[in-house]
Amino acid sequence: PHRGEALEDPGVLEGLTAVWGTSGDDLWVGTNSGKLLHYDGTRWQQRAQLGGKTCATRAPITGIWGTEDVLYVHTPTELDRIVGDGDPEALGNWTCGLGNTQQVRGMWGRAKDDLFVVLLDQTIGSPCGAAFVAHYDGKSFHRM
Repeated sequence: PHRGEALEDPGVLEGLTAVWGTSGDDLWVGTNSGKLLHYDGTRWQQRAQLGGKTCATRAPITGIWGTEDVLYVHTPTELDRIVGDGDPEALGNWTCGLGNTQQVRGMWGRAKDDLFVVLLDQTIGSPCGAAFVAHYDGKSFHRM
């Protein structure tokens, strides 16, 4: 599409909660129910469904970031990596509900093996908890 041109409706009757892309023909969006959609410049396709691993309900996708052929996607309770056309690979899953003490709050990266994730741990410090940053080197996380 060109500037000002409307995109095709992705066909979901729910809110879009996150967006990331490299161009008008490579857009990724997340939804309220954990669906990951991809726009290739022609049409929208559902690429993955996050959630349901540690929770009965599906949490909204709240962050998307990628580079080269790797895409990282997170909900408050799940962090996944998708390589190329592969299926989502869980890098982290936390329980949900009233007993949940850790949540993913954000992420940013510089390369596929250089990702920074902000986690909130409600068991540390004040009643609201404490946030910390973890670095992912492509193999494992290291608290900073």
